[in-house]
Amino acid sequence: MQGGGPWTGRSWVRGGLMALALSVYVCSLDADVVERYYSRGVYPWVAGFLGAGVGWLPFSLGDCLYALAAGWLLVAGWQGFRQMRRIGRGSLPRLFWSGFMAALWVYVFFQLLWGLNYDRPAIDHHLGLDPRASDTALLPALTTSLLKKANAYASAGLRQEQTSRYLYQKARLGYLKARDSFPALQVPHFSFKPSLFGVVGNYIGYSGYFNPFTGEGQLNTHTPSFVHPFVTCHELAHQLGYAREQEANLVGFLAARVSPEASFRYAAYLEMFLYAYRDFYRIDSAAARECYAQSSPAVKRDIQALQDFQRQYRTPFGLATDWLYDHYLRWNGQPEGLRAYGRVVSWLLALYRQEGGWRSGDTAAAFKIDSSTSYSPQAFPPVRCILRSASGCT
Repeated sequence: MQGGGPWTGRSWVRGGLMALALSVYVCSLDADVVERYYSRGVYPWVAGFLGAGVGWLPFSLGDCLYALAAGWLLVAGWQGFRQMRRIGRGSLPRLFWSGFMAALWVYVFFQLLWGLNYDRPAIDHHLGLDPRASDTALLPALTTSLLKKANAYASAGLRQEQTSRYLYQKARLGYLKARDSFPALQVPHFSFKPSLFGVVGNYIGYSGYFNPFTGEGQLNTHTPSFVHPFVTCHELAHQLGYAREQEANLVGFLAARVSPEASFRYAAYLEMFLYAYRDFYRIDSAAARECYAQSSPAVKRDIQALQDFQRQYRTPFGLATDWLYDHYLRWNGQPEGLRAYGRVVSWLLALYRQEGGWRSGDTAAAFKIDSSTSYSPQAFPPVRCILRSASGCT
């Protein structure tokens, strides 16, 4: 007996996949729906499942999957090229359709496992921050305060590599402490591992990354060790569902600054100082230089180490991956691209104002700028970040 109509089993799968992809996309358009039903509903269960299922592995499953995916793409690309040469352009529609369906599968899994967090409301919604245009006047005081903190903790900066378990445990203590002031913050699962790609990560251009398909945070252990504590907190913030880079920076800072480990506090304040200093410099370079002159020898040495590291691994391949990652961020609702990392400064200014300054006398900093100065990190030209989630933007 012949089948009834053109709809085969494969056709039903394709149709269902397209319908699911469309439904996911429509849901992503409503930030409140994403927040209520996904970020605070489905995603915590997904993260818990991935943490329990993958976190115990002693190696990075995500790195293995990415390596296999890269190999598959190379093989598929070569086979497609050979097929085109043998059959001609008539094979293009079938190749295009196969590629389109593969992309849909990736899109659906990416969105459902983590990616929808890009579409939740901004972090102001969770932490009660109120950024204001008038906060620009506090930028010199904020930058000075961050530098003072970095100077105070500089001697505690990590000078040798620690295990990923040690870094996770110390970061977890920071997240537990941060909940005292920000109850909306959760405690991340243990699924944080050293990247298997080793020094290759330096040429690709990352100090850490979060794998949305396995829920693992990855640390590039071949970067300067004193940035590892903040990278850990940043990637764990992604694991908690803070997908946007500037939000992961802020959440990572909130956890690291209250960690019982001084090396975490140093990494946090140094990281945020570099972002704030960059913006301060672009508004008033002379005053910013005076501020930087107050850096301790240890802070200057570490900043120089970051600059040397950046120059050593600055290659055309790294620039190409920067371009790709910049467009990935734009595609996921961050129109600033790589500049999104620096948007954390506007929230730091609001936090600094709402907490009344982190240290007595900070608000009376000697460096002043006109409060009417237009301050918009989006307007600044892109800055290459060889350490995308660590102190590489200088």
